Amino acid sequence: KEVEIYDRNKKKREKRKTPIWVYSLKVRANCKLISYPGKQVLNTFEADMRHVQEFPDGKRNPGHWFEKNQNKILNLAVKKVIGAFFRGDEFASRRIFYEKGDKESEKAFELAKEKNWQKAAVIWQKRTEEKTNWKDYANLGVFWERKGRYDKASEYYLAAKDRSEGDKKAASVDWDKIMAEVEFSEKLGLAKKGEYMHFFKGRVAVLPFSNETVSMAAPEIIRRKIYENLKKSGYGVQPMEETDKILRKKGYTDGGQIKRLSRRKLAEWLGAEKLVYGNISDFSNIMAGIYNKRKVSGNVVFWDKREGEIFSVEKSVVRAKTEKKLVGGFMQQMARSWWEKIKKKPLGFETGIFIRAIAGYFPGRI
Repeated sequence: KEVEIYDRNKKKREKRKTPIWVYSLKVRANCKLISYPGKQVLNTFEADMRHVQEFPDGKRNPGHWFEKNQNKILNLAVKKVIGAFFRGDEFASRRIFYEKGDKESEKAFELAKEKNWQKAAVIWQKRTEEKTNWKDYANLGVFWERKGRYDKASEYYLAAKDRSEGDKKAASVDWDKIMAEVEFSEKLGLAKKGEYMHFFKGRVAVLPFSNETVSMAAPEIIRRKIYENLKKSGYGVQPMEETDKILRKKGYTDGGQIKRLSRRKLAEWLGAEKLVYGNISDFSNIMAGIYNKRKVSGNVVFWDKREGEIFSVEKSVVRAKTEKKLVGGFMQQMARSWWEKIKKKPLGFETGIFIRAIAGYFPGRI
């Protein structure tokens, strides 16, 4: 790199070349925002993000530098994607209007504040039939927008806009922005949210996982994590202890045994509408001198009594690392493995990534 320095002997600034070491980390984001159930592409975002550091020497281990800096680039990617798709100023809260001194209008306003929207709407509807006040039309637009009826919301907002011409109080209302937001919500498919609510109807039983690994703990660790994720996502998950108790009474305790049974028979025994089950194919931590390879892989199936298999997803998370020093590197690997066993979190980092990847396939309740 060409740098400018001050030469004290010559008493002047000179340009000289000096070697530098450049460490660069790049991630490419290629994302789409897609509506459900129409699968309409609403927005796309593609960008390369880079984190670069320069050093006067090459003493830093690239692997260590990567581990230290990877969160910086990932956080930047998250901010960019959120900024592209979900701008904080995109949607404003809706305002409810009322006429001062008009007892009926004030009563409807108070009902809306107390979340009695249905009663408030009855008053507004009655007033629109008797009068032509734009405020009542605007309020009915809010009412229907809240219910997800964007066609009716648009109808009332347009009526409010037409009737508000010449009214100074209506000058502050950005009708075009409101209409654009209603149109966008309709594109997102929010009006059709009931169409996917069947995912959350009925009990979901998370069955014991089958195991192809030498780890006895792996299937139960992953099963428990998936159970917790489903619970957080709004599913009516049957307690695992209850599931295991019913299966033990039938003479089944192992995921390998359950694999051979009819899904419908299992659902009948457990009183469940849906089943989640899977297989752990790899759960290994290979330590060979300076080399360390950690791997978690397996598949998970989501099954429904009405539809059969909704989806089956297979994932593999591999993390390989080569230490700089033989003895020190091996000791670090051993210490980490030992600490994970004490904390009862073997391959914790890799398991976390595996669970997040699997959980992403399950829709979350709004």
